[in-house]
Amino acid sequence: MIATTAPHQYFWRRGASIIVGDVPPTQFDLSPECLGWAQLARYRWDVAAAVLRRPGEPGYGFRGAPGGRVEMIELVDDGPGERILYAADATVMECFVFTVVGDDVRDDLDLPYLEFPSGPADIAPHYHLGEGVNGSRTLFRRDSPVAATPGDHANLSALVPLSHCLGYSLDELKQSFLHQGGAPLLRGGRYAPRK
Repeated sequence: MIATTAPHQYFWRRGASIIVGDVPPTQFDLSPECLGWAQLARYRWDVAAAVLRRPGEPGYGFRGAPGGRVEMIELVDDGPGERILYAADATVMECFVFTVVGDDVRDDLDLPYLEFPSGPADIAPHYHLGEGVNGSRTLFRRDSPVAATPGDHANLSALVPLSHCLGYSLDELKQSFLHQGGAPLLRGGRYAPRK
């Protein structure tokens, strides 16, 4: 059953099942732009299994949910994997995938790792973090849930940068990950103000 007492409760799941009643999962596919970015980092996309992986790595699984929501799971060799992000829609998920893949692109190009500020005070304007509930935290844009992650530290390191990345096009994000210092997203190790 879907909990409806607060907007962030749409994101929670119990065990391996998303709380959506008897509704089966929906198909999720990467856009050509996101797929091209992933291929630059040697990822392969299995659309039938909804799995994105590099050679020799377990990779990431994706599961669509009612209302266009998407869940990303870090796969492991000896178990069901662990949810790392639950996104309100495919646009949010692709933005997050761009950041995950971006780290691998930089590594392959011998560019330095980008440090994204991820403290609560670093959140982008118009966004805020909900209180931690059952070990998860939700990112909101105004009053609408955008994404949720499990874990205390992990959720800040994913949600705070995501709040900024959502203000950029995928092309601008690509430029940022290919730039030595992370511009236009970062300037001097901090998030660059948007004009």
